[in-house]
Amino acid sequence: MSNRIIYGADGNKVKEVVVHDAENFTMLSHYDISADLEYAKARREQGSDRKATYREVAKIPDPVMEQAFREGWATDKRKWAQWFNDPQNKVFHTDDSIKRISGLEGI
Repeated sequence: MSNRIIYGADGNKVKEVVVHDAENFTMLSHYDISADLEYAKARREQGSDRKATYREVAKIPDPVMEQAFREGWATDKRKWAQWFNDPQNKVFHTDDSIKRISGLEGI
């Protein structure tokens, strides 16, 4: 019989451990992305200042940022461009005027 223990809850994130027996357990994280999706949609609808020096292009969900740090690509512009350009991630775009990025800016 497994025992589930919630050991952390922060806004839209819940962390738990499932203890199977004295030597085996599973760590789980649950993240509700609905707030990120709503934010990205609102920013797209608001529009952006195209003359601004810096513009937000996407809302990156916490699990994606955590994955980037774990896998060592958090500062890799090419990898972020790949993430941004993936059609599945379009829902996180915050600026519809930017269709694609190359990831080579500033390299």
